[in-house]
Amino acid sequence: MAPSKIPVAKKYKKSKQDKGNMLQQQHLSRLPLHQQEDSRLMQLAQELRNEIYEHLFCATRFASGMFAFTRNGSYPIVSATDRNGLSILRCCRRVHNEIGSTWLGHVLFLFTDPRAMLDKLCNIPSPVLGQIRNVRVTADKLMLPDQFGKCYGTARILKLLPGLNLDVLTVLDEGGMATSYETLNMLIRHGIGWKELRFISRDSRFLGYGHGLRRRFIDNPQDDLYLHQPQPSDWQQALELRDGIDSSPSVIIYRTNNAILSILMEWPPRMRRVKRKKEVMVVVKRGVGVDYAELQASPYLPGGDIRQHFPGKPWKELQAWQEEFHESDEDDGNAEEWWGLESYTHVDDYIWPTLHESCEDQEMSEDEEEEVGIWMDTYTDESDDDRSDWSALHF
Repeated sequence: MAPSKIPVAKKYKKSKQDKGNMLQQQHLSRLPLHQQEDSRLMQLAQELRNEIYEHLFCATRFASGMFAFTRNGSYPIVSATDRNGLSILRCCRRVHNEIGSTWLGHVLFLFTDPRAMLDKLCNIPSPVLGQIRNVRVTADKLMLPDQFGKCYGTARILKLLPGLNLDVLTVLDEGGMATSYETLNMLIRHGIGWKELRFISRDSRFLGYGHGLRRRFIDNPQDDLYLHQPQPSDWQQALELRDGIDSSPSVIIYRTNNAILSILMEWPPRMRRVKRKKEVMVVVKRGVGVDYAELQASPYLPGGDIRQHFPGKPWKELQAWQEEFHESDEDDGNAEEWWGLESYTHVDDYIWPTLHESCEDQEMSEDEEEEVGIWMDTYTDESDDDRSDWSALHF
């Protein structure tokens, strides 16, 4: 008796109609079940809805990091919009599909220190990171616990974020320390990853060559005499050398029209320093058509580069190393945990933490105060930007 043949399944070749039906089903599965045709929002043109989405997200920011609310310590900060900032994405599938990931290019990502910025952005894939357009971070140095105790400024920190392609990078110089000039100078001459830089400082001391804090730590004050160059002409020339004169890069220094009044109210004798207490903002714009995106294999920065000092080490590994280094400084964990709620009226609002006041408000002699601003240019405001609270700096 011949053995029975095992039936073999015949290969089924899908017809064009079957393929079309399958693609149609996949397409329908992505569409909302209800088109919201009765909704007033959906009755508007798509272009108008896009304008509404953009307006909503441009008024939204997300904060992350530690903030020094008091002199006694820093507390984790939580943005008031963390819970509802993206609520519109969950209202219906049609809105979710229309917005997609475009919100990344409109919201402001606020980081209270460089470490918080790296903790968040280093975990994002480069294609997604490249969609972020607005970031604000402090000018604090990042110290990595190696045998030399190296500190890295903002320009060097951004090297750990390949794919960064910001429209606006805002840097808050909270401390007003002697290293502020170095941080800004490095960003202008070598920094990439941003199209426009806004460097905001509590006062104009960092622009002068006679910095009181720096003189306390050098043996011969004359060695610090010509540390800085006349600004903004020197920065303007450096930027034109990078981007080309024809690309029209610009560096403009603004001073706020209103002084910081809170300190004056607390200590009236300091009223004589009201002019120096006016905040300063340096606005740097890269040239038109310049490729400013942070690249994966960009050249090392002069004077030291994180990638060169720690070759092949991602931020996660450096972060674990840093946490182990600071483990002895942590408390026993029994203290009550506090969280700071970060609220704002305008998306660009900012406050100065009290942690740096003890350093920033050091008394200066009359000679030192006179020296501040000697090496600055007179610069008129030829920009069309709406900066009603700021005026171009004149000396």
